[in-house]
Amino acid sequence: MVLMSTTTTQQEEGNLLPLARVFNSTNAKVLDFLLTNQRFDYSESDITKLANIPPRTLQRSLPLLLEEGLVRRTRKSGKAFMYEANLDSKRLQALHEYIKESRIENLERAKSSKP
Repeated sequence: MVLMSTTTTQQEEGNLLPLARVFNSTNAKVLDFLLTNQRFDYSESDITKLANIPPRTLQRSLPLLLEEGLVRRTRKSGKAFMYEANLDSKRLQALHEYIKESRIENLERAKSSKP
């Protein structure tokens, strides 16, 4: 799933994942991506490609997310570290609940607007 850049029109904003739509930051995009794609761990290169985040921007964002305990390193694959959402974090669990509830509301809104 590819996220939109932070310079979106109002019409495009509906396509953003919930955290990125509300907080409009790289950290939100990373967390949206990792929470939405929990079944796997990802390298920095994977995250930059799949979440549409510039590599240097991700390199500045990851240390904070690691320090806050929202993201964790899982293993090393060759020279690259792999990352995943830290689902043991109560704060991240709350953000995950927010994402789930946002999806439910969006689905209900889409159903009610169809003729």
